[in-house]
Amino acid sequence: MATDGGPDQAFIEGIGSLGLPGEVAETTYIVEDAREVLRSYVSDGASLVVAHGPQYAGIVEDLANTHPGVSFVWAGGADTFGLANVFAIDAASEQGAYVLGLVAADVTETENIGAIGPIEIAEYRRYINGFSAGAEAGGANVRSVYTGSFTDVNLAQEMAQQMTADGVDTLTGNFPAAIAALAATDDAGGFWFGNYADLSDEFPNTVVATQAYNWEVAFAQIVAELEDGVLGGHDYPLTLENGGLTLQFNPKFELTSDTMRKVTDAISGIIDGTITP
Repeated sequence: MATDGGPDQAFIEGIGSLGLPGEVAETTYIVEDAREVLRSYVSDGASLVVAHGPQYAGIVEDLANTHPGVSFVWAGGADTFGLANVFAIDAASEQGAYVLGLVAADVTETENIGAIGPIEIAEYRRYINGFSAGAEAGGANVRSVYTGSFTDVNLAQEMAQQMTADGVDTLTGNFPAAIAALAATDDAGGFWFGNYADLSDEFPNTVVATQAYNWEVAFAQIVAELEDGVLGGHDYPLTLENGGLTLQFNPKFELTSDTMRKVTDAISGIIDGTITP
């Protein structure tokens, strides 16, 4: 959703910053529902169709194959399916996640950290794995779980509540319903590390840091390609190096100079290839 405080809000705001005219269909997490919506856009004469999520790969490939004059953007990986009318955006979510995990290992007071994801695929798995790797490198214990749903807020909340009851004091999550897990962490007086959109204003005592996605880094290049008559065929990564991913820290939490040195060193290591999240 445009106000979910998570992936959709960050994505929609990224597109909106470019001033592109168009229509947004929210909460189409069921793949077949999304197929009908995207097909209707094509039927209505859209020249550019965007699908946000790795679960829509098959839909984009099918529609792009049968409508070669329409440009498609698949924001779910680096694969253009070998089609000249598909742009792909691949967020290297594991990069910033690794750095956040290192910080989480310094912040936790119990040395027990939780990571909650939706479905164990693509970007979502990469984020959870990257965060877990960073936290474990920092000496913390990590418990990773998946709800099996993008939108089940009750299950996300219950998982966070169970974790905090078991002694986990620091959590992260990277899907639309994760805001419910954040709220549960806030209720328990724990710490939260976010992904996509910074919610430290809403949860100032809980959100320590966030990996933010700057989708306009990719969309600005795509728009330039379209203006040159290119319909697709290229992929665009979002990384720490190109500014597609950035880390935002809540100033209310006074992290130590040692922790911030770890942040700087980890970012440098990821960019120069000496650290593989």
